[in-house]
Amino acid sequence: MVEEMLSASISAMMFGLSALSANLLLVRHRNRAVNYPLAAFFLCIAVLQVPEILGLFEPRDGPGSMEDILETLTMPLTVALAPLMWLYARALTEEEYAHMSWRDLGHFIPCALAFAVVFLLFSLRFVEPATVAAGAEINLDSDAGPDYVDLLTGIAYNVQFGIYVALLLWRLTTYRKKLKQMFASTENRELGWILWLGLFIGGFWLLDMATVFFEEIYGWEPFTEMLTGPFTLFLVWSIAIWGLRQRPGFEQSAPVSEEILSPAIAEPIKYERSALSETRAQRIAAKIEGAMMRDQLYANPNLSLVDLSKHIGVTSNHVSQTLNGTIGENFFDYINRWRVRDAVRQLEATDKTILAIAYDVGFNSRSSFYTAFKRETGQTPTKLRKSLSAKLVVATETAGG
Repeated sequence: MVEEMLSASISAMMFGLSALSANLLLVRHRNRAVNYPLAAFFLCIAVLQVPEILGLFEPRDGPGSMEDILETLTMPLTVALAPLMWLYARALTEEEYAHMSWRDLGHFIPCALAFAVVFLLFSLRFVEPATVAAGAEINLDSDAGPDYVDLLTGIAYNVQFGIYVALLLWRLTTYRKKLKQMFASTENRELGWILWLGLFIGGFWLLDMATVFFEEIYGWEPFTEMLTGPFTLFLVWSIAIWGLRQRPGFEQSAPVSEEILSPAIAEPIKYERSALSETRAQRIAAKIEGAMMRDQLYANPNLSLVDLSKHIGVTSNHVSQTLNGTIGENFFDYINRWRVRDAVRQLEATDKTILAIAYDVGFNSRSSFYTAFKRETGQTPTKLRKSLSAKLVVATETAGG
């Protein structure tokens, strides 16, 4: 009884959290392509908790009871969770405005098949054995040997789940590379929480695969069964905390068009995707270097490729081509190299604190500054400042001697 109450309490918490999160997402009018898949995910989680909650207060009345009907939705709704999270992550990482298409319904074909199967099995519960065959009996709860239907169903679900976890991790890896082509600071856009959750889910997925195998073949229930409820609650809570405040990574970026540029420097749109000549690329590279050297554009903590494009009057596509082809760096590395170069100068010439210098040259956090600084110089800012001070003391003593 204690275990049942604990399980029902966890389900009740997940139901309340999921229902509230879904409501908050559905009333938002901005970024609907991002909000709707996540809202549907939370609604599925909420419905999945109802049978467990009802089972504590109302005993099952047999086939046709509310609890029994809701339990038939367990498999289809569970199968829908992974595609919904994939659509949510895909919408967050789209470079252009994300929108749903009819092709996305293909992700829910397994869900439809699962619904058809459970509907058929549910219907068989109301069929009298005599109407099926004279003297025959329908035994849906046979304990004679392993239940291979449940085994195959569990394996199919876990394979589908594993595929979507792999797709999610691949998508996030590609997304991080694209961010570095567009932004000089990516801390608030990298969706690291989804990456860590994906890895966490992947580990638990492997345990669940082992559970399905041992439980159905050998009848042994591993300890992972006890972890399912707390793990799911932690997962739902984490997605709610981060998902409700997460904005699409490319939301503030937009391609630079001819209307943005002044008529004197606007380029024909038909050349937007063409390869740059070496002479033209060198001129654009000189403009970029000038924006860094004279205007210290790198000091803008929210600098993006679009901002740089507007500043020098060149389309963002050509700026990106020049950075990668002529200068040989992506936007992120190029800007941060200029920031570190300025930071080294200030460490040598001023008494500012390291944190003040980090913010002054355009970094948004101490951690990102230290990471970029060590990558460029091979040492930390503190160690570099000490070595510079030591050299200054030696030079002073030598001059005095």
